[in-house]
Amino acid sequence: MCPIHNSNILKIKRIIARVLPRLKPNEKDVSSAYHIFERVKSFVADCSKTLSIPSKLVLTGSLAKGTFIKGSHDIDVFLLIKKDVIIDRNFVNAYADCLINKLDHIQIDYAQHPYLSAELDGWILDIVPAYDIKHTKFRKSAVDRTIFHTKYVLTHMTEKQKDEVRILKQFLKANNLYGAEIKVEGFPGYLCELMIIRYGSFIDFLKSVLKWKKGEIIDIEKYYSPKDYEKLREKFRTPLIVIDPTDKYRNVASALSDGNFKLLKRIVKSFLEHPSSKYFKIVKKTKTSILNELKTKYKSKPILYISFDALYENEESNWGKIKRISRILSKKLEELSIHVFDYGLYVDSKYHLFFVLSKTKLPLYIKFKGPARKRLKLNIWKRACELFKEMHEKLGDKTVVGDEECYAFRKRSEKERNILINSKHILEELFKDSNLSLRHLTLKFK
Repeated sequence: MCPIHNSNILKIKRIIARVLPRLKPNEKDVSSAYHIFERVKSFVADCSKTLSIPSKLVLTGSLAKGTFIKGSHDIDVFLLIKKDVIIDRNFVNAYADCLINKLDHIQIDYAQHPYLSAELDGWILDIVPAYDIKHTKFRKSAVDRTIFHTKYVLTHMTEKQKDEVRILKQFLKANNLYGAEIKVEGFPGYLCELMIIRYGSFIDFLKSVLKWKKGEIIDIEKYYSPKDYEKLREKFRTPLIVIDPTDKYRNVASALSDGNFKLLKRIVKSFLEHPSSKYFKIVKKTKTSILNELKTKYKSKPILYISFDALYENEESNWGKIKRISRILSKKLEELSIHVFDYGLYVDSKYHLFFVLSKTKLPLYIKFKGPARKRLKLNIWKRACELFKEMHEKLGDKTVVGDEECYAFRKRSEKERNILINSKHILEELFKDSNLSLRHLTLKFK
């Protein structure tokens, strides 16, 4: 762990003092947000009356908890109903039809069950049906916990700590680590709030990150003792485990990927060693900026660029698909003796994949490993190697028998060595059984 100099802590405090005023909403911002909520509340109440559905609308999310960032125009509201009501598409459709003349751009989206997204005077709304329960143990879906998250944060966080949350959120957003969606695989807002409740401040959070090891467990309410930790690691299998204070069986950090856990530690270390306001500046990613970052980082290494039409209309589905493709393609290239140093992804109307490779051609020879000596008796191993050698020599392969191992080497043709052709074949294999086509496929080195 790097030593943190007092001079750097002072620099960080000065940076925070400059950044915070840009993040903290003023009274007018808060008043405008609550005015929109009251209008939505009135519209939904009228619909509930018309539809004869007893309900209440509750404000949730960062606005309710007082941790929202200036300029944010997202409002999350929960429509709480009795447990005997079925929440399905018909239920949500009924509210959508009722609100069609009150809200703009109404559409039905899906999480664990359908919910409404809409707009009103430039504000983006999520209207989420959930069950009105007294404790999370009575929940019927994951969204039923959300009300309890709001209550927990409001009863465990000071006003000053709300500003610390804003700083943490901005830091994570600027470094592409904010959000639980597949595109990001980072820290959701509730996790940011819990980090400040646990550590007290943004700076103390940073200091703690340096000490984190893979499989770190944070249990604010002390539901578990250290003797339970190995079982928790086996259960959740994530680099960071944060037990939900409102539900001891849930890991709030389940979305955080291994790669982003390591990235967070690197960025925190870099920021503490060299404090700068650049760590709070959000720069919109483009496919060009991703390519340039990889070129800068890896200098002369070849970059394989792959592009083809996106498969779905839904952004979350597209990000899930492109990440799966990138993992499989990386694994296949490694199997072909091409090391993948890094990769970058971007989605618009197309999938864009960038792979930083060790070379532009496959090795001249394919290496086949024969039986190893290990625990085999010498005469049995020699016979096994003879059979291996005979089989490969019949195919025209060269063979080598050592003291402990035997190998065969098969020469590739120039066409077989072409990574672009091999990548195309891998992609075609991926899509062969899924009835999905590689429309407008591009493969080239950048």
